Amino acid sequence: MPSTCSCTRAGPPGPLRTAERRSPGVDPDEGPGGGPGGGPGGGPGDGFCDGSGDRAPDGGRWDRPRRARPLASARALGHDLLALGSAALRLPVTARALGSPGRPEPWLRTHHHPVVLVHGYAATDDVWDPVARGLRGAGFGCVVRLSYNSFSSDVPHLARQIAEQAAAAVAWTGAAGVHLVGHSLGGLLIRHAVQCTSFPVPVSTVVTIATPHGGLAVARLAPGGCARLMHPRSPLLTPVHRAGARTRWVAFYSGGDRLVRPSTARLDGPGPQVTNIEVPARGHLTICRDPRLVAGVTRELLSSERTGAVLEAA
Repeated sequence: MPSTCSCTRAGPPGPLRTAERRSPGVDPDEGPGGGPGGGPGGGPGDGFCDGSGDRAPDGGRWDRPRRARPLASARALGHDLLALGSAALRLPVTARALGSPGRPEPWLRTHHHPVVLVHGYAATDDVWDPVARGLRGAGFGCVVRLSYNSFSSDVPHLARQIAEQAAAAVAWTGAAGVHLVGHSLGGLLIRHAVQCTSFPVPVSTVVTIATPHGGLAVARLAPGGCARLMHPRSPLLTPVHRAGARTRWVAFYSGGDRLVRPSTARLDGPGPQVTNIEVPARGHLTICRDPRLVAGVTRELLSSERTGAVLEAA
């Protein structure tokens, strides 16, 4: 949808403006040229997608062997299985952990908004190591990781924690707003906090990564009150248009994710400015380590701040 993405980049918020884009950069598993996200000859792949995720910047198609996509998906599945094994070994510790209100990174006062990171179900805040490094490298001086126990915590409590951490970060920095970033269940917790509570500070951007916005049937078997957020048609979630008109929504997803499929990870339907971005051939547990995801999150947060500055000056 090349005609819509430019609208999400600038201009006042309005009706639904959903853009489908491929995350730029070269697939680290495939090398320059011919791979997902890498243009011919190794150039950047910042082109728009027509839903298939294979549209090149010039409107043509990537010259990619047909067997490359199954191989990339198999690699993504293998990486996810390795990550799943590691997570399973940590599960007893994760289940016993009480969680902490928030773990702020050492920070410097900058002009950027603070960022609050919320991990997913049965995970820890270690998943944010690559993203936190990328944000700090881009000049984001205040990055806070919310840590919680997804088995013993309930949704209202975590929504309050997100709001409190966001308000504290804005108070620390004196910023005009906050960015919220969530992986998997973390994205749904952020949605609930922003939509269903009186959020105490302006939210510039909500970024969700591999988040099951459409629900997961398998979540009905998952223990803990938080898992109810992942149920299909969960009553704890309301449509995105209930959020503030100035909030940008960005959903990252991958066709290689065998748990949260693109159809449920994308944000569609009535709402404010929405951008859906594919990170090709990455699994559910490994997408947060992908350099294209890290660069994409950083790019979108910076874009929100530039757009917000334009609106304030108008």
